[in-house]
Amino acid sequence: MGAIEGIPLLLSAAEMKARKFDEDISELHKLMDDQGGQTVFVNGLRVAVVQIEIAAVGVFSLFEARMQPYFPNGPFYKLLKTYLVNVDQSELANDVWNYYLAVNVLKHGSGPSYEELLKSPDLPFVIKRSGDLLFDEGDVAEPEGLIHVTASGFFHGLIETLSRVYGVLRS
Repeated sequence: MGAIEGIPLLLSAAEMKARKFDEDISELHKLMDDQGGQTVFVNGLRVAVVQIEIAAVGVFSLFEARMQPYFPNGPFYKLLKTYLVNVDQSELANDVWNYYLAVNVLKHGSGPSYEELLKSPDLPFVIKRSGDLLFDEGDVAEPEGLIHVTASGFFHGLIETLSRVYGVLRS
């Protein structure tokens, strides 16, 4: 078996990181349940949130860079969405577009991408809605941003979506 190349390597590394994030967050929650909300645990959770945000933006950007040859003449994710719809992959097109918007929100905060997410009836992740102050009342380590990156399935869903896109483009 040869070396893992390109996109499979990127997605494999991201999945390994996702599992590590899950383990770290679970361990920190367990420590908080057992020992209380000590600053060290709260800060550990806050660091994990930032790490997931960085990883999500990074893997999404690297995927685009590596897959750009498929759509060299224009905005990658817009052209990808159109292509997926044209090959009867509308659900995948919606999922990848929603993650594209979420990554934009992670990078830029509120703006057109966030406004578009607010209009989406069925997102594969959790966002903070207009007027919401908190995702979980009393969660001292809650993400500061508009996307709940530590919610179950966010990072894994992003990776799985990119994997499905890769499969469609390679077929």
